[in-house]
Amino acid sequence: YMLEGALMAVTALAILAALRWSELPSLGRSVQLGAIVGLGLLTKQTVVLALAVPLAWVMRDRFRSHFPMVIAAIAIAGAIVGPWWWVNGQQQLAYLGTSASGQGGGDVWSHAMFYPQSLWWVGLGPVLALAAVVAGWQGRGSRGWMLAMAWLVGGLIVLLLIPKKYPRLMAPLLPAVAVMAVSAW
Repeated sequence: YMLEGALMAVTALAILAALRWSELPSLGRSVQLGAIVGLGLLTKQTVVLALAVPLAWVMRDRFRSHFPMVIAAIAIAGAIVGPWWWVNGQQQLAYLGTSASGQGGGDVWSHAMFYPQSLWWVGLGPVLALAAVVAGWQGRGSRGWMLAMAWLVGGLIVLLLIPKKYPRLMAPLLPAVAVMAVSAW
């Protein structure tokens, strides 16, 4: 049983909540965003890999002017995931250390191309991947396209930092392809 399907849903909901927050920042929307991110962290900690770049991109213009609301969102997420980390933190840190020490084989090029190739062959398949490239080209420049690119490319770059390679880690990036297609449509 892998949690990546649930992780895709939580990632998409968190980005939607961040978009809503960026349109009209409020304490209620901060609580909503924090709750979704907190639930994502309870689902699987690798949600951070998928959310870091798109949330930073979406919230970039209002981050400073609404810093207390950003802190409120972080506090809510922390309150949700905090008790779990209190009990399981040492075990998770040990796993993180073990995972970081395990080096994936291959040269730098194969290391860098692992996730793009996985996206092409495993995540989407060649037909959908080609359709995504065409959709991305046609929709370029729109806000949705820029968000999708931040989400997809940013996530792929973040995944490069992980020594061990697992194709399932890119699953939360797949909804970005749908956003690209909708932007082109």
